Amino acid sequence: FFLMIRRPPRSTLSSSSAASDVYKRQVSTQSTGLLSTSCCCCCLVHSSAMSGDHMVTVLEDFCGDEIVWFTLLRRNRELVYFCISKFCFFTCTPENVKAAFEGLYDDDPIRQQDLIPEQVNYAHVTKIIRDTADSMMFMVVLAEEDPVLLETANREEVIEEIHIHWKTDYMMRLWRAPSLKIVDEWIYNVPRFGGGDVALFSKEPQGKAKLDVFGYFVFVNDKFKPMLDSKKKEIPGAYSTSAEKLYISKDKLRSCSRLGMRDVTGNLKVQTFEVAHAFIKQGGKVPPNVLMYSALHRKRMNLSGDLASWSCWVIHLRTAQNDIMVAGCRRKYIPPSAEKYTTVWIKYRGPMVEENPMQEMEAMVDSLGPSVSVSYFDTLGIQIKTNLLQLDEEAYAFMFNRLSIEPELEDMHIRFYKGCVGLLELDGFAGASQDAIFEDVDPVEDIFEEVIEPLKKDPHEGVSLEDWSPRLARYLGFCLDGGILPEEVGLEEMCSLLCGKAKDDEGEIIPAESLRSRATIMRVLDFLVHVKPRGKSFPKNGAPVDDDPNFSEPGHPDGNLISRLINLPDFEFQPRVMIRLLQIQWLHQEMGSREYIRFLYKLLRMRGGQDVRVTIGVAIATLASDKNDRSLLAESNVIELLLTLCRSKDMFVSSACGRALTQLMFDSISNKERVCGGNSGGKNIKLLISKLDSPHQELQLVYAGVIRNICQEEVYRTMFGSAGVNKVLCRLIEPPPQVVVPNPTEQLEKTRAALAACCWKVANTQENRDQLIDGKAHLHLIDILAQTKNEVVIWKACGALMVLASAQEDSDVKQDLRNQDAIEVLRGCMELCRNKDSLSALLGAVVVVTDDEDNLAQLQQLKDAYSDMLDQRADLAKTDRQLEMLVDLVYGKLTAT
Repeated sequence: FFLMIRRPPRSTLSSSSAASDVYKRQVSTQSTGLLSTSCCCCCLVHSSAMSGDHMVTVLEDFCGDEIVWFTLLRRNRELVYFCISKFCFFTCTPENVKAAFEGLYDDDPIRQQDLIPEQVNYAHVTKIIRDTADSMMFMVVLAEEDPVLLETANREEVIEEIHIHWKTDYMMRLWRAPSLKIVDEWIYNVPRFGGGDVALFSKEPQGKAKLDVFGYFVFVNDKFKPMLDSKKKEIPGAYSTSAEKLYISKDKLRSCSRLGMRDVTGNLKVQTFEVAHAFIKQGGKVPPNVLMYSALHRKRMNLSGDLASWSCWVIHLRTAQNDIMVAGCRRKYIPPSAEKYTTVWIKYRGPMVEENPMQEMEAMVDSLGPSVSVSYFDTLGIQIKTNLLQLDEEAYAFMFNRLSIEPELEDMHIRFYKGCVGLLELDGFAGASQDAIFEDVDPVEDIFEEVIEPLKKDPHEGVSLEDWSPRLARYLGFCLDGGILPEEVGLEEMCSLLCGKAKDDEGEIIPAESLRSRATIMRVLDFLVHVKPRGKSFPKNGAPVDDDPNFSEPGHPDGNLISRLINLPDFEFQPRVMIRLLQIQWLHQEMGSREYIRFLYKLLRMRGGQDVRVTIGVAIATLASDKNDRSLLAESNVIELLLTLCRSKDMFVSSACGRALTQLMFDSISNKERVCGGNSGGKNIKLLISKLDSPHQELQLVYAGVIRNICQEEVYRTMFGSAGVNKVLCRLIEPPPQVVVPNPTEQLEKTRAALAACCWKVANTQENRDQLIDGKAHLHLIDILAQTKNEVVIWKACGALMVLASAQEDSDVKQDLRNQDAIEVLRGCMELCRNKDSLSALLGAVVVVTDDEDNLAQLQQLKDAYSDMLDQRADLAKTDRQLEMLVDLVYGKLTAT
């Protein structure tokens, strides 16, 4: 019966019976092929990591038994691996495991006896004592031996594992299923160092309350009290005062490998905005609000001595009644395994205040820390994972800078870097010298024969050659691109040499056509990009396939990276190096515009990751600034593909595609027809308007530019007006009523400038102008001008106001503007105008608005102020004929009777 038992996932775990526990314990191992992990930070293994499987094998060889579960903890203040098997548990130090793994004492039987792990049979366990003073400490009491004192941050999980296997062992021996005695007591006669229990040394200051929730603590104002539900029970993570509310929550643990290269400025920022917009909703709708602050916050305190890495993004939104603040605090590389991350959310809602409320939020973020601190890393397990080259670039940097752990490649990565410097030195690149760096490492004459080929032929134990080679390329690419010496030569310098942009020590350009190192550099880049046809394997001997000349192992002497990128229909590659080559624009120069554009189109359609797509969008926007390349892009159907990708839920992909479309729409009627014409034109217009109507200011800014460029032609202004763009623009440019914005953010100013410019262009059609006036756009523009200190906003808003105010001489527009003190607002804006474009737009608005007699009278009341400012700008007016004419018109109005 027991041999047929299988184990389901941990989520179904129950302790109803021993047979049930055996069943539930075994299926998980069988189904995943790896050790399972719960949400505790201390488990070393996760289901996607080959390194976990490799670590299990190491521990099983050392213990001589099948290991079901393991973690790293302290036994009698010493770091040990705690390994659970079916009938006993083992403890062994990482140093002994490493010594056995490396075979240090294979020839010394006496020393080998010292490596035998300590073993405790479940039959000898009588009870477990959980210490009531230290949340990390517990004791396993044995029948005939000294008790085992253990400390771990995941105490409850370890106790549960012992309990389950103790019951299983008891049932298999005696066919009864009792429960192990687990008690909560003070553990006597043990040393207490306070190294893990944060409560012992994180006392709240006066006037603050210490909230301990979901395994984290934070200091807040002591006026906050727990919120109660309808049954008078405390709601976890919810606190309030008479007028304020505070919520704290935590996400599940996830693998750091999923974060990608845009973690902090990308993923965390976007997630914080999404949480803020969900939090601000009232009755299912987002009330009018202004973004007051959005920035990366560098945590200034570490009260718990936490070893993990923290990244925090804070946002402040303001409505007519409330200040809304949200902080996303991401804790990465959580010890001891350093492979997990979680995000703690702090959300605050309170009445609007004049002083800066972000100081209180930042103080909460600074005090945030784990309630139980793990003061060690599993350096052996991390070293094994690092040796397997499974980490991403950011993880390599963390492991090296924080833990001084790097792959054990016998300085081959340093030799690779020196070899690359030697290639630059060969052609006289300024400052490149192998002798000047890592003097204790020999110079490299042939980078492939001495470094790359030996590394490729010697994969780490347990890794196939096919998996090892791309991992090696990723790590060496990281080393070259700032991973070893960020201030010295690297990937960008190698590409500049190939492009003919590099200089020698004399400051002269090194001709690209005379490079002696070109062939080798091209081979290095070929290996680092590591292009491989998707779904295929390279030949064992590394030779190209006869019927496919592009199908050769990366770095092969007969391989050609550029040819491969152009001709292969679908391929895998290393994203970081590909992104850098796109950013440096080296591929553009090597391929030429036509082939490069075809390549970008193909790459955009591939499964290369969102980071690559963002970079491609930027590359297309750069290309589209050239008129000829703009035509080639249109011929390659790039516009249609960008419109498809605009729908992406990833804000940065959507933004990059929008910026590319903005450039493609500039001064190109045929490209605009591709978007707005044909059967899909109506859908595309609605798509662009829906992106403009996004809660994200970044998307508002970008798609306002797209629509503005398309609406250069009257026919498209009419189409967008019929699709409802005017209603959206009126809503977006309206400053939320009664919201005090003393200092608008730079992002808000840019967005308002883009929206005003879009209004300016769209309003050049009578029907659109009337709809914008009905939506009070002219009044919203005056409100913006009254708040701004930004000259670009003044320029665009005054231009839009000038067009709207010219709607009808006898309309109510000028009456509305008079009631809003438009002339006085424009006078205040003129003090900020130092540019002829902004001054021209402002004076044009003054001329149009003062066609009304009452407004003219207000202008003449301010005659001295306007005259003084016009006199100060007399020299600027002489540089532009149109501006000079506007100045004369305003002077005439000031002196008119």
